[in-house]
Amino acid sequence: MTLGAGFTRLYGDIDNPGKAGWGTYGRLDYTIIRGLNIGGEGQIGSLEADSTLVDPRSVKGNYANLGISMSVYPFDMAFGTGRRMQSFGEQVARGFYLGVGAGFIYNFHRARNYRDPNNPSTFGPLDSNGELRQRTGSLLLPVLNTGFSIPFTKDTFRRNKGLWSLVINGQFNFADNDDMDGYVPLKGDGTRLGTSNDYYSFYSLGIRYSL
Repeated sequence: MTLGAGFTRLYGDIDNPGKAGWGTYGRLDYTIIRGLNIGGEGQIGSLEADSTLVDPRSVKGNYANLGISMSVYPFDMAFGTGRRMQSFGEQVARGFYLGVGAGFIYNFHRARNYRDPNNPSTFGPLDSNGELRQRTGSLLLPVLNTGFSIPFTKDTFRRNKGLWSLVINGQFNFADNDDMDGYVPLKGDGTRLGTSNDYYSFYSLGIRYSL
C-alpha cells in the first residue's frame, strides 16, 4: 500500500500551463512475479492554469481519478534473489520502475473566467442549456509512470516482515478528449481547432508499506 501527495500541472488549450495544482493518492499493488506488479490507484486534487496577456482564459478545478496499471522493476528482475543487497546504489537501482495503465478522470471546474461569444476559441463543452459544463469526464489512456521505490532499511528484500519505502513518482495522464481544462476551441465554422487532447502530469512523494 502506498500513500502520497505532490503537485499537478495541466497541459491544455490555455497558453500558460505553468500554475501548479495539488494532488494526493492511494495505491494498492499485487506482485505477480518478482519485479512485476499490478495495482489500482485513486487520486484527488486540483488542476489549474492562469490567464496571460495573450490568453485571457483561466481555469481552476478539482478532479477525482481512478486507474489501474502494471509496473516493471527491470533491475530487480535482473538481479534476482541470489544475494542480499550490498550498497545503497544497488537498492536504488532495484527500486527503479516503469509503469503503464489506464484510468478515468472526473473534473469539476470551479472557475473559468473568460468566454467571448464572438471568439469560438474560448468555447468549451456545453450543457443542455447552452452553458459551459461544470463537470466533464475523460478516459485516460495511456497513464505512464516512472520513479523509484527506495527502502528505509538495508535488509531490503526479506519477505518475513514488512518493509517501508520512500516512493518518488512522475505520472503522465493523457486524456482521450479535449475537455480536461474545460475549453474546446473551435474554428469559425464550428469545427474543432487543433487535434491535440489535454493531459496532466503529477509529481509526488509517497510512503509504501510492503509485506
